[in-house]
Amino acid sequence: MMIIIFIFGLLASSISAQLTHGQSRVLYETFDGPSLNTTIWNNGYPWGSYYNHRANTTPRQAKITPDGFLNITAMKERTITLGLMTEYGPIDLDFTSGAVNSNGKFCMKNGFIDISLRTPQSGSTWPSVFLVPEDGGQVPMLTVMEVFNSRTRYSYGFKYTNDKNEVEEISFVADNIQTSDGIH
Repeated sequence: MMIIIFIFGLLASSISAQLTHGQSRVLYETFDGPSLNTTIWNNGYPWGSYYNHRANTTPRQAKITPDGFLNITAMKERTITLGLMTEYGPIDLDFTSGAVNSNGKFCMKNGFIDISLRTPQSGSTWPSVFLVPEDGGQVPMLTVMEVFNSRTRYSYGFKYTNDKNEVEEISFVADNIQTSDGIH
């Protein structure tokens, strides 16, 4: 599965796979740039610069900071005007944001992923981390974290194909969790 970090505002200090239960480390990323490590990461989504939300992603919105963070920011700026039709109805892309993915550069079959990140306190953002199939399919998909607008709720889950070849999804919501005051 490849990693997609789809965010309207996020600081990630490191992404690593730890040695756990006999598994070997498969990725260690400290974001010690000065720029994004393009041997591991691509800018945007694997399928293009937008998805089912109101933001177009651009490389300038995903930067490495001098402190060693991947800083993904959003701003109210229309870079594409389309009246885009999504599964949620028509939307315009009124915001510019950032995203990074590892499609074609890093694909994990087995292992353990540890991601440290800080989410912004401001509402109307949707910081998220997903593990998705490298082939572009929809399953399996692991939602590592989606932080809701309230900043005290986040979801996580798994989408998979059951033994009847039907897509099923299991997801959970954690309430009353503070996600804006430190690294998580």
